Amino acid sequence: MMMIAEVLEIIYKRMPAPRDKAVDRLLVGEVSRAVTGVLSAATVTHAVIDEAILRRANLILTYDPIFYGEEVDLAGRGGEHGDVRSVASRKLERLNDAGIAVFRFCEAWRAHEPDGILAGTLKHLGFARYWERRRGPVIELPPRTVRELTDHLKARLDIPSVRLCGDLEAICARIGFLLGNNAGDEQLEMLASGEIDVLVVGETVEWQVCEYIRDRNAYVHPDTPPVHLIVVGRLASVTLGMRYIVDWLTPKIPGVPVSYAPIALPYSYVL
Repeated sequence: MMMIAEVLEIIYKRMPAPRDKAVDRLLVGEVSRAVTGVLSAATVTHAVIDEAILRRANLILTYDPIFYGEEVDLAGRGGEHGDVRSVASRKLERLNDAGIAVFRFCEAWRAHEPDGILAGTLKHLGFARYWERRRGPVIELPPRTVRELTDHLKARLDIPSVRLCGDLEAICARIGFLLGNNAGDEQLEMLASGEIDVLVVGETVEWQVCEYIRDRNAYVHPDTPPVHLIVVGRLASVTLGMRYIVDWLTPKIPGVPVSYAPIALPYSYVL
């Protein structure tokens, strides 16, 4: 029977560079156990743990940390915030009681060729055929309105809304993607490049990026096409890329079930 350590070794043999152990590392559990199943998820919520137990998956691959900071030893910290320490400890106890190992699989999946998060997102959005890898995270679609693009994103990402800085009725074709957490400077550089009409991001910096878009669209020559920003949310922006792990990993570990757990968004939308 295959061990958890063997699964991780198979994964990292296919990564382009040595693992950054400061980020991608075992957060909980033991790698010396036999693997009963692998579950991928954007983050490890209470519901994801339930799903892992239900599917008898004792290895979770997560994009985000499992606690409320980068360090797993948050369960032993907290200072005056005793409730933070208590909540983290209970979550850790539940994972340990279920015999579940959690491995953070973030930087290597992004460094994979192609970027696993981007490739999976474009595949499940139905945009893979428009992607030329030499162009990086930019695709050119048949022209459509920004409204049509946002409707498509909401449907495929299964989210009730997105945030838009721009014009819903504008025509767009060249779409850039910066998924997960990207600095405002990186978003500005892409928007100012002249290579895209719309930038789709997980998160943004409102005072920096949104104000650049509003000023640019107000001050540039009328013949210059405007640019637009669509913010889908961090979790929503990486969820399809983590779902793609199922397609990528399954043939590499025959006999081991690999599945994906969708994540419920943490917000209610009050209109």
